[in-house]
This record gives sequence, structure tokens and C-alpha cells, in this order.
Amino acid sequence: MNTKKLIILSCLVIHPVYAEQISCADIPDEKVRLQCYDELSRQDYPKRKSLDALLPRERFEYLRNRETFTLSPYEPIYFMPVAYANKTNEEPFLALNQPALEKLEVKYQISTRVKISDKILGEGMDVWFGYTQKTFWQLYNNDLSAAFRETDYKPELWISCKTGWELFEFTNRFVDVGITHESNGQSELLSRSWNRVFVRFGLEYDRWAMMFMPWIRISENADDDDNPDIEEYAGKAEFRVYHKRETHMYAMVVRNNLDTDINRGSVEFNVVFPFEGRLKGMLQYFNGYGESLIDYDKKMRRVSLGLVLIDWL
Repeated sequence: MNTKKLIILSCLVIHPVYAEQISCADIPDEKVRLQCYDELSRQDYPKRKSLDALLPRERFEYLRNRETFTLSPYEPIYFMPVAYANKTNEEPFLALNQPALEKLEVKYQISTRVKISDKILGEGMDVWFGYTQKTFWQLYNNDLSAAFRETDYKPELWISCKTGWELFEFTNRFVDVGITHESNGQSELLSRSWNRVFVRFGLEYDRWAMMFMPWIRISENADDDDNPDIEEYAGKAEFRVYHKRETHMYAMVVRNNLDTDINRGSVEFNVVFPFEGRLKGMLQYFNGYGESLIDYDKKMRRVSLGLVLIDWL
């Protein structure tokens, strides 16, 4: 085996990123060329490092390269046994004559995504399905029998297009176009829901990542609309910033209604830190509207502390 063949095979084994820069087709020997392709097909860079250790670009690539019908991380998966709000929203529950709500409750979220079609409209264009469920649990409220106060369900479907645009120091890695439904599964006075069409841009630079997602609400019949003014409070766009710093992850999520006259929205700050093994701790601060659908038009401040299994990206 000549020197060139050894270098190619060594690079593929030792540093899989080089695979993007080396072509197995350049190897004239058929047997060695097949070995090269076999080795290349076995490369799975993210498996060599934990997801937590990956930089934003590597996380983007990890998700993009997933096989179809393989579950992947989406929104954070966390359990917050301490979630304290500055006030409660009793108004939607008055007609039910239920006991008062407690300011201290449990907040948790589960989320996943799966690629359901590969290269549907060409190279780098995939179809994804995502599902997120966020729950607020009155665990410490004995008068309410520790009931689940609110659960919001959010299925999504989108086409993801791989890009490589340069914007200042950032690189736009993908553009997603999709549709999302979000509802709380309640009926009559407690029912909240909306449907949106969105565009999502994902940018990264070194240890920084940003996502910008504007949306348009799909209009509903006025008689069936449980929350006709939800855009005025929960917003018309979302902006996210992530920063990976050694063992910590910092994330900020901002929503805004883009109205200069009566400006509303929310801001959420998150700090993720090491705890035990794959479990990490998370401190979260929320201020604004729309933390849950039932509270979409009530401004609140909440501090939450708990554990996170999967963080952002």
C-alpha cells in the first residue's frame, strides 16, 4: 500500500472530519478503495463525543445526519421541582369553583424529533416531525389534590434545507419551513390553541448559535377561536441565542409581538451546569407573556430550578 493510501485511511480513522475533504474515488486500487468507502460509512463523529461536548456546528450536523425514523433531541427535556411564580392566574378557573392555585409548582417538559424523509426535494432537504409537551403540576397544592394545572401539546412538521450562507462572522447552517399546532387539550372556557406557519434560520459561530423564527398565525373562524389576540401577547417571532462555555450552556429565548405601539412578549434566561453523570442542573428565569397557553395574556415572572437531561440544539 503506497503512502497516499495510508494517509487517506489514517485520516478517516483518526479524524473523521477529514472525510469531507478526501475522496475515496482517488484511490486506484479497487480493494483499498472499497476499504476507504467502508470506513467512511462507519464514521459517526458525534458518537465519539457526547452530545453535551459538541459545539453548535457539530450539534447541527449531528441532527442533520440522523437516519430516518430515529429519535433525536429537539427542545430541552427537563424536570423542575421548584418553579415559583410571582402570581397565579385564577381567572380561567373561576367558573370551576376550584381551590386557589399555589405559586410554587412543578414544571417539566419532554420533546423529541424524527426525520421522516431524506432528501425529499433534493440534496440537503429533509422532512422532520417534532413533538413537545410542557406541563405545570400543582404538586404541592393539597387542596387541589396535586392536580396538573396545564399541559401544552405541540406537534410540528417542517422541511429543513441545508445552507451555508455567511452573515458577518456567523454561518447560516439551515432554513426550516414548517407548520406547528399548539393546544392544551382542554374544552370550553379552558381551551387554548393556535396554528402557525413558520420559517426558522439556524446560525452558528464557534461556541455561539442563534435561531430566528418568525411565524404567521393561521386564522380561525371567530366562533371557534379561543384566543383571538394570542399573537398580541405570545408574539409573532422568536429569537434564541446559545453559548457553550466548557461545561456550561447559556441560553436566552426572546419572543415579541413586533408592535411598536403596544409592545409585548417575553424573555427567558437559562443556565445549564454539571450535576451528576448525564444529568445536568438548570436554573431558569422567565418574564413576560405566554409561558403556558392558559396564561398567554397574563404577565408573570417565574424562577425555576431542576434537572435537565437534554438541553438546547
